[in-house]
Amino acid sequence: MNKFLKKKKLIISLFLILSFFSLSAVISTNYYSEPSYVRDNTGYYEKYGPKIGLTEKSKIHREFSGGYAGDAIHYIMIAMDKEDLSHTPYTYRILIPKLAGFFAKPFVDIKSKNYEDNLFKRISFIWRGINIISCFLLILIPLIHFKKYIFSKSQNFEFPLILLMNTFNMGVIMTAPFSLVDIPTYVIITLGASFFFNKNLILLTLTTCIGVLVKEITMILMLPILFLAFLNYKKKLLLSILSLVTPILIFLILRLSISGEVSDMGQLRYDFKDPLNFYYLKVHIYNAGLINFFARVFFSIGIIFLIFVFYRIWYEKFYREFLVILILTFSVIILNLLLASAVIRVTQVVTPFLIFYILESIRSKNLKT
Repeated sequence: MNKFLKKKKLIISLFLILSFFSLSAVISTNYYSEPSYVRDNTGYYEKYGPKIGLTEKSKIHREFSGGYAGDAIHYIMIAMDKEDLSHTPYTYRILIPKLAGFFAKPFVDIKSKNYEDNLFKRISFIWRGINIISCFLLILIPLIHFKKYIFSKSQNFEFPLILLMNTFNMGVIMTAPFSLVDIPTYVIITLGASFFFNKNLILLTLTTCIGVLVKEITMILMLPILFLAFLNYKKKLLLSILSLVTPILIFLILRLSISGEVSDMGQLRYDFKDPLNFYYLKVHIYNAGLINFFARVFFSIGIIFLIFVFYRIWYEKFYREFLVILILTFSVIILNLLLASAVIRVTQVVTPFLIFYILESIRSKNLKT
């Protein structure tokens, strides 16, 4: 009976893992319901090009032909120190654009006739490097976290395959060609997942503080911080308080310094003065449809979430961590429903936590058996 159950688990695991990679490879490059990816982007050069100072030479650049409805252009404008042409929430996400601009500018002659064209192209090229390094880190971070188990004799066959899901998923594949902050955001979340399972509250808090400068969705790390702060408050009360206050303080200061008000949500189209009026909720219900919304959620994290639930049932490990990640996952889905349109790449942020839970369960079970 025991052998039968092991074989059954093996078949289910293998089927889900292969399904995940197959769907990621096909859906991420041919997804018909991701209009910001597949629709004709005609008009974005006309809207932004002249303002930036670009010539017709840049009109055919890939950032204008598939840059997620102008998102990439906004980040490049910030990298070019033209924040005044952009708006919130893009202008809150300053770290990666400024980093790209910092490395790109020394390679462009400021006196050249087509300085803006050359700088635009150089920033886009540097951003490819940032995405490559980020993908490298998406694998390296879990490799370091699980290094002792990975090189042990008790390693399961599915362990490296599940680890690779952190890079070979739809969120990464769909955004990799463009100058976007999504892949660096996944790196921040991956670091957060590692520090969460290592119970390192200081590094988790520091990671969240840096993440605020990358993209505001990294504030979901406040939930794991709350969990660890609660575990530590009796022994380290001051640390627990600081870990909860510091990221929120940086979040508020950043918004006040850039837009002058905390409540400026930009194109998220949400106003705290009218808290029950969610623009994107209406879009999902009346335009795209809720079936479409939940289909995109499933394609993004559905299979890895099923693996996550199965491994909880099979191994019965880390009950409290399981609940934290479960709440985290549903929180991100609800936030997407209320405040976001590009569901796949945003929902993908919970993937590192799902993966780390699965891998921690496998490691814990095998090291004891």
